[in-house]
Amino acid sequence: MIFSANTVLPLFIVMFAGFAARKAGLIDGRAVSAINTLVFYMCVSCMMFQNTAGIRFTDFFDIGFILYAMLTTLGVFLAALAYSALFIKESPSVGSFIQGSFRGNFAYIGVPLITAMMGDSRSVKMAVVVAFVVPLYNVLSITILTLKSDKIADKRFSGVFVRTVLLNIVKNPLIIGIALGLAFSLLNLSLPGALDKSVTYLSQMAAPAALLCVGANIDLKSIKNRINYLIPAALLKCVIPPAVFIPLALLLGMNREAIIVLFVLYSTPTAAASYVMADAMGCDGTLAANIIAVTTLLSLFTFTGGIFLLRTFGII
Repeated sequence: MIFSANTVLPLFIVMFAGFAARKAGLIDGRAVSAINTLVFYMCVSCMMFQNTAGIRFTDFFDIGFILYAMLTTLGVFLAALAYSALFIKESPSVGSFIQGSFRGNFAYIGVPLITAMMGDSRSVKMAVVVAFVVPLYNVLSITILTLKSDKIADKRFSGVFVRTVLLNIVKNPLIIGIALGLAFSLLNLSLPGALDKSVTYLSQMAAPAALLCVGANIDLKSIKNRINYLIPAALLKCVIPPAVFIPLALLLGMNREAIIVLFVLYSTPTAAASYVMADAMGCDGTLAANIIAVTTLLSLFTFTGGIFLLRTFGII
């Protein structure tokens, strides 16, 4: 319980700092938008590059595990898409709801949690999530945000629209960062010392800056008025996937390391980058920020309960 709290509570504290700064008038909407743009185009892409550049595929390549992680992530995406088609009418809110329901904060919560549970030498499978599931997060997010964006008038599946979606994927800074990181990994390349340190500085700015923006955009009145959006998003992100997919993985005979990585993948709260992308691409930034806040709070309980159950069954 203490470990889970120490992992998740700092995120809340930084978000609260952003919320308090906005209320105190230290920053306004224009400042938040400018910081958000900087984080989107520079900091998060550097973070994605660093997360993938050090991966060595020969150390962990497991096609069954890769397919399971990707297909179950796609399953959550489709479940959120189906729910939104039935119950959510506002197009920009649909994009933010769906992204918030499946895209986890794996890099800043998942990786440290897995390392703490298994140790550095036994946690190589978590690199699969960075190499395959995180790019899938981004492709699905860009597609649905483009489809539901206020900035794009033509939502029909015409040639022009398809080209717009593909162009948004290719031009997305996160995708570019991942692609460059994978190229460096496959070619066994490394950045020169000064450049590597500069990229590290920008990468380290990504999480705190994004969380400050999330906090600054939290709307308490909106949380109360849109609880019918927030509860389903939180359940789809932190509760239903581990409850459904972990028992199935056990039935399929997956090993201890795979089960732990999958549990953390399914249980992490919504990524701060989901607000950054939703706001930058013309969807409902306030809803995206509120989903992050609610799922981060819920993850305190889902992590603690899940870790207890995994220890009870001897997996940890």
